[in-house]
Amino acid sequence: MQITKPTTKEQLIDYLVRYISLGTYDRRFLDNLLHSNIAINKPLTSNQAELLDKITSRYHRQLAKKEVDSVDLLSLPWNQTPIASLPQYTQAHISIEEENVVLRSPYKKDFVKNLKDLGLMNWHKEDKTWTTPANELSLKSVINLTENHYPNVNYCPVVADIISSLVEYEEVKYWNPTLVKLNGNLYIIACNSHLMDALTGIEIDLSLPCLAKLVHMGIEVSQEVVAEIYESMESGQDIFGQLAFTLDPNPWIEFSKKDLIIERLNMIGADMVLLAGWYVSNKSHVMEIANMLKANKIPHHLTNRSETVNIDFRQYKMPVKLELGISSLPNVQYVAKTIRLLNSTPIDYK
Repeated sequence: MQITKPTTKEQLIDYLVRYISLGTYDRRFLDNLLHSNIAINKPLTSNQAELLDKITSRYHRQLAKKEVDSVDLLSLPWNQTPIASLPQYTQAHISIEEENVVLRSPYKKDFVKNLKDLGLMNWHKEDKTWTTPANELSLKSVINLTENHYPNVNYCPVVADIISSLVEYEEVKYWNPTLVKLNGNLYIIACNSHLMDALTGIEIDLSLPCLAKLVHMGIEVSQEVVAEIYESMESGQDIFGQLAFTLDPNPWIEFSKKDLIIERLNMIGADMVLLAGWYVSNKSHVMEIANMLKANKIPHHLTNRSETVNIDFRQYKMPVKLELGISSLPNVQYVAKTIRLLNSTPIDYK
């Protein structure tokens, strides 16, 4: 039987349904066009027409086997010219309604997946909207994600006013407290009044103990300052390792490098070390660390598994927690660093 090639876009829809092996969603979409539009002589919307072209291109190989060129099909005329889709069906809309961020947008598989990954919004099938309680973080996250997926995003007057009021901050480089160097002087910028009070009496310099203290207080160190420190240190030193350890609140050290453990603690001026009781660790290793700390006159406290730590670490300048294995203690507050001691020595099975 000879198959008649389509000469209009309306005929193309019927042709694809009859003779092409379509995916589930493509077939569902085209079947809906046949029954809801073609059968009652209702024109498609521009949005539907655009999707039809995408589907046609997608099956170019199957069409070629039937000696039909998908490019030629894209240029077929319409019996009824598609009408322009309304903005609400082609563009995203973000608004604040009754203290909720409300999102309305055309369906995009990748967008919906990324939106779900945020874990912020709830889907309401009845009115086809996504909502989440309004706050700065949720609004910013929704706006950023939506603008990455849709070329046109519409905002209600409330959201538009919020965006407009923040324009002056677009060029701000530092949002978190950060140590920078300007005109040869050190400054901590993006600082609040509470942090300023805490910094009272602390002489800011580029020594490693001072940098460790600033990191303990939640202050970042700008890349320019890090580069300057790196260049100023003598060659042959473990420059990268020292800086990385100093600037990381949760560094790790190989347990086998026992001298390095003591060296790093002295380097940052650790004045209290908490040794927690551990599971899945050799007790002799814990005691070995304790003896090393004692021999090097580094104050420390060794806990057992059932002990509750009642030490106020705020009384120390550089309190540190050492972890080896799985700690039985909950998170301890106010320690400057939690150092993970790793044992990478291979196990020899006989």
